[in-house]
Amino acid sequence: MTQPGAHSGGTALLRVRDLKTYFVTEQGKGTARAVDDVSFDLYPGETLGIVGESGCGKTVTSAPCGAIRSP
Repeated sequence: MTQPGAHSGGTALLRVRDLKTYFVTEQGKGTARAVDDVSFDLYPGETLGIVGESGCGKTVTSAPCGAIRSP
């Protein structure tokens, strides 16, 4: 994976920094950290794959980027 700021191929199409997503647990008795401090860049010509075990936060990580579609 390319480290943030280490790519020399132009401007990033997508830049995510310090993404955090927390959920309030049942009856507001606590907080569950679904995603905590995720950062990545996506440059032209690159493909980003998010992999991991069930329940690790893949969908929650990609959801903010869901409105981005190819023409």
